[in-house]
Amino acid sequence: MLSSTSLKRYKNLPIILLSIAIGSLSTILITTVFAHGGDPAKIHACVRPTLLNGAPNVRIIGAGANCNNNESPLDWNIQGIQGPPGSGGSSALVCPNCIEGDILARTGYSSLSGSNFDLANLSRGNFVQGEDFSNSSFVKAVLSEVNANNGGGPLSANFTGANFTDASLVAVNFHGVNLTGANLTRANLKFARLSSADMTGAILTDVVWGQTICPDGSDSDSNGNTCIGHLTP
Repeated sequence: MLSSTSLKRYKNLPIILLSIAIGSLSTILITTVFAHGGDPAKIHACVRPTLLNGAPNVRIIGAGANCNNNESPLDWNIQGIQGPPGSGGSSALVCPNCIEGDILARTGYSSLSGSNFDLANLSRGNFVQGEDFSNSSFVKAVLSEVNANNGGGPLSANFTGANFTDASLVAVNFHGVNLTGANLTRANLKFARLSSADMTGAILTDVVWGQTICPDGSDSDSNGNTCIGHLTP
């Protein structure tokens, strides 16, 4: 038989349960209402974990919308943190088959001497009027099949002190060209014609030779695949 004290407890049970329910609902309402705060400067999403160990279920919602009870709010900024400035796009010259006038017009250079042609594509260009490329830079440039020979005379191109590091000089016609002091480190000189070229003081570290006509007129393949030792016309 229930005592009067127990009866009072059971009598108050509905009130206690109602209080608990109201408290829980308040917590839920507070969680959903303040899930995002309505900040339009952020992207708002609701994340619900999956039951199959897959990727979480993510849905994008509006700034003033709320997540469901089984979801967790997730916000991130629309505007990210600014990173360091990039290197910018390449402004390398692309001018195959060009002559001096074409290059000057496209670059705005006043002369070819001492100019920057790094990464440029000047393949099949014609420089047989004594163009002066002295002290210019052609790092990683492509000069394949360029014709800089005018019979080996004074109107052949001048590349004194030019930097051809890592440049492609495949099948160039550099007969009689002035390459005094030029840097040809790792340049590709396969099938190049260097007969009568002046290569005094040229840097030839790791040059790629192959059927190259050396300054003395010999074939690099006959010289142990090199023109070293055959640089005197």
